[in-house]
Amino acid sequence: MDFLVSAWTEYLQPLVSPFWDSLVVLRGVSLVLLSLLALAFYQRKRLAEWVLGVSRGHDVAIFRKLDALANEARVDDILNGRIYTKYLTTEDRAVLYKLNDELQRIENQYLDRGLRQQGREFAQKLGALLGLVGSTFWSVGEDRLKFRPDRIDPEVYDREWNELNLRIDGAWNAYKIHRTTVKEKLHL
Repeated sequence: MDFLVSAWTEYLQPLVSPFWDSLVVLRGVSLVLLSLLALAFYQRKRLAEWVLGVSRGHDVAIFRKLDALANEARVDDILNGRIYTKYLTTEDRAVLYKLNDELQRIENQYLDRGLRQQGREFAQKLGALLGLVGSTFWSVGEDRLKFRPDRIDPEVYDREWNELNLRIDGAWNAYKIHRTTVKEKLHL
């Protein structure tokens, strides 16, 4: 191999030597290399995805899976319609538990760091809300649950109602941020 390289070097040296000794050529080559380097730095994320073979297809599939489980209208109806009005069905509660479980699964983690962080924050807020729902909603027949803290002590009732509202708002805001981030990053 070295013999082949040295043979080509000896053969091409008389033709290329005057060309490479020119200052204009060196400046031009330097400018082209710097431009390519700047372009590569500017597009480093896309370049890394292309080189590593990581695409947004995984993140899109995860989003569609979660959206099929509970889309925005369903989550809005459960959080801002049913829980807020103090009534909930066991099916609605099961949907929220399933959504929370799916968000926490390793196989359902987004590859994009920002999306992954937003998903974790939403799962945390939803888990906190479900914990409070589990302790303050009681079965009132068939598959219905009702907000029923101790009515004897109005302070306890008001405190738990205020806490429920704070957690509903926290979960809903985290969901909206998560969904907005997904739509912006994945261009859906």
